Amino acid sequence: MSTEKSVHDISELQLNVHQTYKQHPLLNALMAKLENIEHFSFFDFSNDFEALVASDFLDFVIAKEIGAFNCEEYYQLPLYHGNDRVKGWSILNTPYFRLTTFSFNQAGISVHRENKVKEQFSLKITPHNTLLYFAKAKGTILDIYEIASELDSQNASQTIKLKSTITLNDGDVIKLKAGMNAIHFREVNDDMVYHEVSDSKSPIKVIGEYNLASLQLVGVSAANIASSRAEMFAEMVANLNHKASIPVLEKLGTHTDHFVRWSAAMNLYTLDQDAGVQLIHKLTSDPHPDVQATAKRCCEMFAEQH
Repeated sequence: MSTEKSVHDISELQLNVHQTYKQHPLLNALMAKLENIEHFSFFDFSNDFEALVASDFLDFVIAKEIGAFNCEEYYQLPLYHGNDRVKGWSILNTPYFRLTTFSFNQAGISVHRENKVKEQFSLKITPHNTLLYFAKAKGTILDIYEIASELDSQNASQTIKLKSTITLNDGDVIKLKAGMNAIHFREVNDDMVYHEVSDSKSPIKVIGEYNLASLQLVGVSAANIASSRAEMFAEMVANLNHKASIPVLEKLGTHTDHFVRWSAAMNLYTLDQDAGVQLIHKLTSDPHPDVQATAKRCCEMFAEQH
């Protein structure tokens, strides 16, 4: 067995192994249903998702990964992340849905909560329509929250409220609506495993973060990972003074998410004041009222400086 493998070779092997997941009959059948679908509605496929995660699919993909480890000693499990409390493995990421499995370490969670007893915990609204399948969770107490106002895809609700409290059993399924629900594991009395299936793209723009004690809004973040990454990119190239990125920031000034448009304008101004001022002037007619108002204030400041 050769021990000289480049990063490119390992990545290629990871991709090849991942493609073999489709050999599982349930995933193969599900992907066939989704092929060329015109209007995808996540919960229309709830039964398919539940059947997949309740089957031997996870054992099937682990066997495929074991084969790769046996072939190459430098092989790495892709998209695996975690800490001493929870570990996650993103198994599937299709154009329609994602599948991630999580394993919770009860001892690690207990120590963490004891050490953080004086700190304020927070809840985040789920950005995606989600199905949770609890493979091993008997006795875990789960709180489900919902926003206290009507769903607004552009803005976060100011408060949330407790909807229900459930003592979980193995095999339980919980469905969460994008922009509507948040969960908190009130008591974790044993190690726990659950599988999360969610839609690949969020139908909302921002999600709220709420203080667990007061249930009041304490912050907002992007619902879609791609939008967060676009913001991060804009900040990064400005920090690096990367002038070649100016055309990209100008393009991001027309992004579908208002906070990305504004981030692009601010970071463009850092790289090139003239180009930044020009984009900010355009944003005075932005469809989002906050961006429009802030852009107008900036233009007033520009006028005062001349």
